[in-house]
Amino acid sequence: MATPTSELTDRLAFHRSALNIVTAVTDADGELLQSLLSVTAGHTKIAFFVDQNLMATAYVKEAVDTTLADVAGVVFTDIHENPCEADVLAAAAFLKPLDADCVVAIGGGSTIDTAKMALLLAFGGGVPKDWWPVHRHDAVDAPPLFVYPSTAGTGSEVQSHALISDDTTHRKMAIGHERLAPTQAVLDVSLLASCPKRVMILAGIDALSHALESAVTRTATTASIAAATDAFAMLWPALLELASDAAQLSPTAFKQLHAGATLAGMAIEASMLGSAHGCGNPLTARYGVVHGQAVSIMLPGVVALNERDVRSAATYRAIEEQCGIEHTMLVETVKGLNQSLGLAVSLAELGITDAPIDTLASLAMEQWTCGHNPIPMTLDLCRALYKSVV
Repeated sequence: MATPTSELTDRLAFHRSALNIVTAVTDADGELLQSLLSVTAGHTKIAFFVDQNLMATAYVKEAVDTTLADVAGVVFTDIHENPCEADVLAAAAFLKPLDADCVVAIGGGSTIDTAKMALLLAFGGGVPKDWWPVHRHDAVDAPPLFVYPSTAGTGSEVQSHALISDDTTHRKMAIGHERLAPTQAVLDVSLLASCPKRVMILAGIDALSHALESAVTRTATTASIAAATDAFAMLWPALLELASDAAQLSPTAFKQLHAGATLAGMAIEASMLGSAHGCGNPLTARYGVVHGQAVSIMLPGVVALNERDVRSAATYRAIEEQCGIEHTMLVETVKGLNQSLGLAVSLAELGITDAPIDTLASLAMEQWTCGHNPIPMTLDLCRALYKSVV
């Protein structure tokens, strides 16, 4: 059943309060220019970080150009998927001499994380590894950051973390600092509607995995479980519609994707992630598998593993009941959704044969997300998960 937009907004506000999320969440409602003029009002030096594909659209270009018409400002578009250390250092070098009093990011998780790290490094100094793996709490005097997510996936718009890849090993580094939390996240379905369907699928399944994983981690709380469960309930019908033959998603489905991904991001901020991400990340680092695809392959097996945990199993049953999924059939249903979305469900489908299981398992054990999984991870369990998707 479709969820009214007003109810989605109310639910986001409820969970934001319950989880003490510092980022304000608002809706641009298809009025990007008016929103940009509002959030940048009173600022005189504005730095924009914008996905170059979005900047090529009339909707975004006109809004950005008009916003900058009467103030000093610049636009940075040299943004790469899965940003690495070199990428964010270049972005910080761009931002630092500008003396900007306002930063705006328009794009997906890579754009938002690049802007976050540029802000942290330009105003806090150092290089990415200076801020990792310890979550530092020293003061960083930086201007406000306003973010406009264009994909319904990462949830970075409401998190105090940025995900950066090591230049050499390609290992994911989750860098955390309170100043990385955006001042305001503005949801605009007109941005999401510009996404190619494949991008929407990959981002959406990543968001669904965020909901399923953050709902059961060791650090999950009553509030984060409720948020993650609600996020799944928002995302599920939208992804089913995305998997259908419909030429275009309904307006309600767009809203559900955007709100669900943001809510899952809030749940992550409170309770982190688990082994689907821990085992998925090495596939991205070693083979270049797109993040959403890599995580989706591992997700059914990780859910099956976590059902051995009593609290996790109870949470999964609650999710099934809320979404009308047959009792105890969550694993098979999620796998079926992956197939319906056109995602590979095995490494062989991706052309990965004779995968070095022991190496992948060792890499997975190094991932911080595996440490939050409700079932304590071991090399043997990681090996079994990889073998299950060969």
